[in-house]
Amino acid sequence: LEEGRPAAEIEPMLGAAEENMALMQENVGGDPYDVIKFLMETVVEEYTIGVKEGVVTDLGEYQDAYGFSVVALKIANRSDVTATDEAKLALQTLVEMWPEEGPLAGSVPKPVEAVTAQTSAVMMALKDLR
Repeated sequence: LEEGRPAAEIEPMLGAAEENMALMQENVGGDPYDVIKFLMETVVEEYTIGVKEGVVTDLGEYQDAYGFSVVALKIANRSDVTATDEAKLALQTLVEMWPEEGPLAGSVPKPVEAVTAQTSAVMMALKDLR
């Protein structure tokens, strides 16, 4: 990503990373609410490090925040997880806060406050999992 490689080249690597994350979660177990809550807290931490004053200052952290958002959405969409459409929409909205082409160098990031507010909206929408 830092090298600006095309999405078609990066997509298989992201897919493999997502599969690895899913396998780790499956092996660890855990309540989906707790896992998503942890991921939302981590998104805020990573994004706050990665974005300063409207500029991506740490590409790795910015990209990590995106990845954790995607994983949370995948968890909510799993067939064995009972999440409302509201929760899934809140997570989809969070993922869509990154540019469509992905979290690449030179991206214009959303304000930290907007991402933080959306992670809060996700947690409010997930109350049904509690």
